[in-house]
Amino acid sequence: MNLFNQYNSVIFDLDDTIYPEIEYLKKAYRFIAQSVIKAESRLNSTEDEIFSFLICTFTNEGRDKLFQKMIDKFNINFFSLENFLSCLHNVPLKKNELKVYSHIQKLLVQLSEQNKLIFILTNGNVSQQRNKLNSLNIKLSLFKEIIYASSN
Repeated sequence: MNLFNQYNSVIFDLDDTIYPEIEYLKKAYRFIAQSVIKAESRLNSTEDEIFSFLICTFTNEGRDKLFQKMIDKFNINFFSLENFLSCLHNVPLKKNELKVYSHIQKLLVQLSEQNKLIFILTNGNVSQQRNKLNSLNIKLSLFKEIIYASSN
C-alpha cells in the first residue's frame, strides 16, 4: 500500500526537504565573497578566505550574526548588513543549478501521476525562496500552489 493513497493533497517544505539548502548557501556565500573582493580590492583577504570563513562559521555556529562575524573578522567597513542580506536573497542563479533530492523527484512524479494535489509551503525571505525555486531542476507546474510564509 502506498503511504499517500489515503491523501488527496501533500504539502512539502522547501529547504532540506525538497533540496539541500547548503547548496544554495554555498552559492550565496561565494557570491558574497566575490562582491566583497570586487568592492574593495585592497582588502588583505581573498575571496576563498571569506568564502571558507562563511561556510565554516555557518557549519560550526549556525547563521546567527554570521555576517556581523564576517564584518568583524575581515574589518569590512564598506558593506552594510543590508548589502549582505541583499546578496543572500538575490544570488544570480541559472535554471537547474540547484538539484532536487533524487528520491523527492521520484516521489513528486509518482504523486503527480496519482493526481494528488502537491503544494509547497515555505518560509523565509520571499525573493530568496523564489530564487531557489526558480533555479531548481524541477517542473514548478507539478505544484498546485506555492505558498510563501514570511514575517516581513
